[in-house]
Amino acid sequence: MPVCIRNMQSVIRVNRRQLKKHAKMIVAHAGYQDYDVGLMMVHNEEMRQMNHLYRGKDEVTDVLAFPYHEILPENAGLLPEVHPKERILGDIVLGMPYIALDCLKRDEDLQTTVLSIFTHGLCHLVGFNHESEHEWMQMYREEVKILEKFNKFSGFHCKPLLGLGHYE
Repeated sequence: MPVCIRNMQSVIRVNRRQLKKHAKMIVAHAGYQDYDVGLMMVHNEEMRQMNHLYRGKDEVTDVLAFPYHEILPENAGLLPEVHPKERILGDIVLGMPYIALDCLKRDEDLQTTVLSIFTHGLCHLVGFNHESEHEWMQMYREEVKILEKFNKFSGFHCKPLLGLGHYE
């Protein structure tokens, strides 16, 4: 279960070894330890361009997820049977300067927040979404489940990205 990390930004210092260790733990606690995940960290401008290109939103965001397998919302969390060489969840892109600034504004720990956002992206890779309140509740419960296991094992205090009732 490789987690491949690529840091393409130079604004925010990142301990890649530690992040990789914790990301692998999150993937394992989510039950996807046999799958590969890519994690890329980018500058705000790259994130804005990707958000515009793939979502039609000309603004910076914290996370984008690019799933390898198409999973319908009603099958969220259920991965298709695939050849071992296709055991890939997809790629998660983090806008690190955006995340860091948001952490400063909210007086939150960057490392904890990045792990929460990674978990949110991971849920997107396996079909969870938040286009409706029902979908948000499913995704929120999945994030809680994963993060509670991770927190218990790691000593972190990660929490889901947004609280109950907040959906796009």
